[in-house]
Amino acid sequence: MKAPHKWLDLGCGHQFVPPWMIGTRDAGWKREALIGIDCDLASLVRNEDVSGRVGGVSSALPFGDGSFDLISANMVVEHLDDPATTLREIRRVLAPGGLFLFHTVNARSPFTRLRALLPQGMKNRLAKLFEFRDAEDVYPTHYRLNDAASIERLAATTGFEIVSIRLAETLCTTAVLGPLAFPELLVKKILRLRALTPWRDIIIAVLRRPHTEPVRMQDVLARAS
Repeated sequence: MKAPHKWLDLGCGHQFVPPWMIGTRDAGWKREALIGIDCDLASLVRNEDVSGRVGGVSSALPFGDGSFDLISANMVVEHLDDPATTLREIRRVLAPGGLFLFHTVNARSPFTRLRALLPQGMKNRLAKLFEFRDAEDVYPTHYRLNDAASIERLAATTGFEIVSIRLAETLCTTAVLGPLAFPELLVKKILRLRALTPWRDIIIAVLRRPHTEPVRMQDVLARAS
């Protein structure tokens, strides 16, 4: 079965390519390959980086089986309250051998743990100050697919193979504070030590739908009867 579309971006919001990536926003691939889906229709209609826009939720994707070769999610999975259901839907609409690539925060990071303690109103204000994001672009977080152990466990239970799980550091969020950003810079410097890799800021994971389906015991018994 040939996939009618190659690439789906989950929770695409109002942009796929950030403004600072000069020269990338007019890349030809976006007009041919990239479909965006989001439940926030106001943001979706503003997205000029995708060739197609679809309103919907990740737990019930409105696409046929095996429709995509690649599905991506940028800072989305931390907002999922039921990641297992979403992963099963992603697996369903991926073609055999298709990849799910996602970039998210690491729940074990000291910065993530600190943010998790803050009330939503304060999170909104800090996002505006440090990341220039409006309140409507800040969503509640659940962190249920946000550490290597959770990814490995949920990938196994939803039928994915793990290609890679990489932990990395982000840029300094508090850089706008000048010298007051020193504490964050110091922690980030320390987290570059190999032994502290599990506590770095972000996770970049790649999961694959296997080329062949696993043999189910009920199917074996049905054929034998």
